[in-house]
Amino acid sequence: MDGAETPAEALAGIERAHGRLADRVRTPAWRAVSNAVGTGAFLAAYASGTLPAWAFLALAATIAPALAQLRDASRPRQRGWLTWAWPAAVIVLLLLPAFAAALWLGWNEREPGLGIGLGAFVAIVLLGLHLWWARLAARPATPDATAAPRLDPVLTDPLGLRLLGVLASYQGHLEAPAVEHALDAADMVVGAALTPLVAAGYAELTDPDQPFGGRRIWLRATPAGIAAFNSHVAALRGSATPVP
Repeated sequence: MDGAETPAEALAGIERAHGRLADRVRTPAWRAVSNAVGTGAFLAAYASGTLPAWAFLALAATIAPALAQLRDASRPRQRGWLTWAWPAAVIVLLLLPAFAAALWLGWNEREPGLGIGLGAFVAIVLLGLHLWWARLAARPATPDATAAPRLDPVLTDPLGLRLLGVLASYQGHLEAPAVEHALDAADMVVGAALTPLVAAGYAELTDPDQPFGGRRIWLRATPAGIAAFNSHVAALRGSATPVP
């Protein structure tokens, strides 16, 4: 475990952990752009009648896992049906109607400009969705400024404080490897820091069944843990002095 830290050092450690987690869960810009532009270009080409039918089926078979991968890289992890809600909504409300329109345009040899416009529209919407998802994931929750300052004895361990800060900063459940990356610590070290947080009711460790990929460990902060973190950070800020 780390040694004692000054309030300023503790706050700086929390910010570093936030930054490392944001880097881990943020979608690479090139991936979002390539997915959006590639899908839009495909629709434009297909609507103009220059692509065979098998190309349409090939993209339809790959677009769902591509969207799921981007969603997983862009948003805090959540369990249950929410895991697939956004990709399913995009497919049903945007991509399937766009594919049907491109199919109709291609078969009827309509004005090529319509296909180009359709592809551009879909590309812009997809890129906007990817950037929105990334913004949700990369946005650390600001501690409640109205919280009453109170140093919590459970949070005196620097690593435990940073761990709770990481969990409190994102909604939903975070996978254990993402938390370990944010803290730059091994799984056994993180597990030792997590134990008192779970005992105090500040964090939960879950192991839900996964539809794919077996079983994985997930972590989340409880409402009591978020409140304790806010109060502890408020007390640290009140007593922090600049580090020379």
